[in-house]
Amino acid sequence: VSVTEGSWRGPDPLPRRHSSEGEWRGGRRALLLDYAPPSAGGAPPLLRVLEPPLEPEREPVPEALKRNTVDVLSAMAKLLRAVAQTGRCDGEAPVYDGRRRSDFRAWTEGLDELPRGKGAFAGPALRCAFSGRLVAGRHAAQERDGPERPPVVAWVARPLPGRAAVPVLIEVPTPWFGTVRAVLASAEPAGGP
Repeated sequence: VSVTEGSWRGPDPLPRRHSSEGEWRGGRRALLLDYAPPSAGGAPPLLRVLEPPLEPEREPVPEALKRNTVDVLSAMAKLLRAVAQTGRCDGEAPVYDGRRRSDFRAWTEGLDELPRGKGAFAGPALRCAFSGRLVAGRHAAQERDGPERPPVVAWVARPLPGRAAVPVLIEVPTPWFGTVRAVLASAEPAGGP
């Protein structure tokens, strides 16, 4: 479960707090980042919780590279806001996740017709691709200049007329078990049954 609280300044998200909690391979994972107000001049986020702790074999992220960053949910919200305002998914966001600092970039790949029977949405969907380039926080086991991973592809559409566009299909290539596909199973208005 991941939650971000914050506000907007024009097209840019201003997170105040980001938390994430879950399990991976039987172990608890937790993250809590507090962000300074914009008046603090781009102060780096304060890492309050990181479970498991940072591994000794992972290079630390320098404070200067944490400045003016956002969490991954804020980066996704920025992408969705761009789609709503421009009809395109082009943009960039500097992301810090408590362990790594990456530069995320999104671009428009086209418009596809999603068929019936593949989730809660069928119809035209904007195909957006995005990738992250690791800037700092590399684990010692990672290759310094390894092959670039294929981009994540998300199809964005409005499953409910008059409502915000959301990802209705996401494909994430992994080095472990091929491509993971997430499909929107259902959509209903807030406050619905």
